[in-house]
Amino acid sequence: MKGLYYQLNGVAPDEMFFFQETDNIPPPSEYHVKLQVKACALSPINTKFVSEVMNDKASVPVGREVTGTVLEVGSKVSFFQPDDEVAGILPLDCDESGLSELLWVHEHNLVLKPEKVSWVEALHEAHKDGAGFLAMLAVASPHQWWYQ
Repeated sequence: MKGLYYQLNGVAPDEMFFFQETDNIPPPSEYHVKLQVKACALSPINTKFVSEVMNDKASVPVGREVTGTVLEVGSKVSFFQPDDEVAGILPLDCDESGLSELLWVHEHNLVLKPEKVSWVEALHEAHKDGAGFLAMLAVASPHQWWYQ
């Protein structure tokens, strides 16, 4: 699998983004599902936040909001089964890029996509809800970094 990543340390502008190949990644836990990505949002990357919170990483994956089809489920997955159509948000500690063909996602980060909703419409809703969550954090704790 090939995914798109953003390099955090100071590099030339044309070298900030790069593709990284990952082969045969096993499921991180029995609560993960293997997802065939159908659509992924390109969200802005808050480099100040990422460099402060994830200062031990040289790069971060690009693409946090995804939609796709479930291919496999872990032994303890209770919400999904193969061929389910889902939408979700990858958490910040996820090492996999949403801009890839396949990825492993924890079942708690996904919801079922309604049948009459397109892949892109479902992606828009996932993106909107993610932004709403960050907005709630900012209102609840204005003294924190995300409000500055």
